[in-house]
Amino acid sequence: MQEKDKKTNEVREQEEDSFEFVKEKIKERPINKRKLLRRTIITAVMALVFGLIACITFFALEPIISNWLYPEKEPEVVTFPAEQEETMPEDMAQTDNDLPGAEQEEQTPVPPQKVTVYEKVELTTQDYVKLYAELNAIAENMQESMVVVSGVTADTDWFNEVYENEARSSGLIVADNGIERLILATESKIHDYQQIMITFHDGSMAEAVKKQTDPNTGFCILAVKLANMSAETRESAIPATLGSSNSLTLLGSPVIAVGSPTGSTGSVCYGMITSNSSNVNLVDANYRLLTTDIYGNAGATGVLINLSGQVVGIIDNTYNARDMQNQISAIGITELKQTIEAMSNETVRASIGIHGVDVTSALSEALQMPRGVCVQSFEMGSPAMICGIQGNDIITGIGVSVINSMSDLTRALAQYAPGDIVTVTLQRKAQEEYRTMEVEVTLGTLK
Repeated sequence: MQEKDKKTNEVREQEEDSFEFVKEKIKERPINKRKLLRRTIITAVMALVFGLIACITFFALEPIISNWLYPEKEPEVVTFPAEQEETMPEDMAQTDNDLPGAEQEEQTPVPPQKVTVYEKVELTTQDYVKLYAELNAIAENMQESMVVVSGVTADTDWFNEVYENEARSSGLIVADNGIERLILATESKIHDYQQIMITFHDGSMAEAVKKQTDPNTGFCILAVKLANMSAETRESAIPATLGSSNSLTLLGSPVIAVGSPTGSTGSVCYGMITSNSSNVNLVDANYRLLTTDIYGNAGATGVLINLSGQVVGIIDNTYNARDMQNQISAIGITELKQTIEAMSNETVRASIGIHGVDVTSALSEALQMPRGVCVQSFEMGSPAMICGIQGNDIITGIGVSVINSMSDLTRALAQYAPGDIVTVTLQRKAQEEYRTMEVEVTLGTLK
């Protein structure tokens, strides 16, 4: 037994001796601090670069992804219904049966009608109170479409203390494109201000942005996001109803000045139209000037409305005579509608660059001139000057459009964009007669 245990021990010792070459002593590798620092810096830089790339990618793709997931609603195109042209008295004098060769129909005698004539009407003070109460009710309804436009900018005084400058004027809500309320205002009142704030009739306020300015009239369109307006304000602040300034009955009709006719916002004045025959001659357009017997402020803003509550003019006293600075005058709304449409839709308007006057049918017959637009002058460097249009040329056509008035010329240019090449048909007087000419004009931009 002892011999067996002895042999077992010897075998075990031999096996242990055979595996001694596998044994090794494990030592920790020494730390290379410089290499570790370099790797740490490289890792940090790579992480920073990755983060910057991720941020740039996120900000670049976020609007695209957002528009794809939540597409923003496109604004609707703003348009105003076309006005029906009223027949002038001289055009009504001749009917179809009066034309040469037309058969005269037998006229049926009209029975006389009874007319009641009141010899005397007595008015009391209560009648006047009631009359002005009704006028005030019309003005109050219009106030819902009026806003106060405030231009705000920050400045510092002599003591390095910050204060705010603020200019206030009246604006008119003219349209809603589905995502914004559009407001017509006077650009000079808010020019170069850092922030534009709109105060609605209910007292709520919202920030506005300027969409476009008309260089001709100096009016601009401001936009307030519907998302920035409360439901109550959206319901009460409604676009105004635009009437007509071409009505044959406008002269002598009563009107109400709403907005800031006296220089104070929210003021109201009553009066009548004293003249509507003057025109404001501007580039590629003529605007009707309405004058009233209302005495107001030289810097008045606001609108003129008729007794139906329709806007007939936008107050602008800059074209008044020097001795009538405080007389309330307005630009006719009919001529402004196309301008308001273009600004509301942010359309860049094409221009030929002329100042012209209408050659009416009466003037054409009296002076033996073709009907159209007589060129009085043109802007320096304008497309009209470059292509060779001269003073006293009569424009009778632009492209396929027949031109009989400045209104026709303005509408025709609205169909084109700056840079378009159009054919302008002229009548030029030579040797006591007018000869037809055609010139190619590259349209410019209204400035």
